[in-house]
Amino acid sequence: MSYTITIGNQEFFGTERRDRPSLIDPYGTVRAVRTMGPGGRGSMTFALLSRVTGRSAGLVIPDVGQEVIFTFTDPNNANTVTTLFSGVLENIDISWLNPETLRIDCSVGDYTRWLDRELVSGFFTDANGGTMIQTIVAQAAPDIDTTNVDTGIPIFPKAFDWVPPSTAIQQIAEDTGYVWW
Repeated sequence: MSYTITIGNQEFFGTERRDRPSLIDPYGTVRAVRTMGPGGRGSMTFALLSRVTGRSAGLVIPDVGQEVIFTFTDPNNANTVTTLFSGVLENIDISWLNPETLRIDCSVGDYTRWLDRELVSGFFTDANGGTMIQTIVAQAAPDIDTTNVDTGIPIFPKAFDWVPPSTAIQQIAEDTGYVWW
């Protein structure tokens, strides 16, 4: 199996490669957990292992806040790549396994972290749930795509007074009987 974790613009591969840091996979340290329930936050942890020598000056240590994309490439068809998880790097812990091996433990949360960067406020009348959500996301995180947000059903007027967008979206989902992730 071939896994790739992309952090920012740097790729880490699940197979051993001498020219790049390797992804620790054989020991089961890659765990992706996706919570698909209403308003659930998905998370993933993984560890990177890098041999460090005098010529490793080009090694890039990931930064908290970078985008992380975890993909799987079908061993029978290299053109079939599936995204298993994507989100934002929330925590890193760096340790030495031995004098030549650096271990970087990473913890990633789903895109809720980016969505909740700004608080939202507003009063919505004569609107359906999908339109409310699209307005909230456009206000708080215009870089997040809402193309697949269903227009939903009309709901009673709603007011939000400086709350995280994920809280507002969860309330709308509960009122309309929809699920979001």
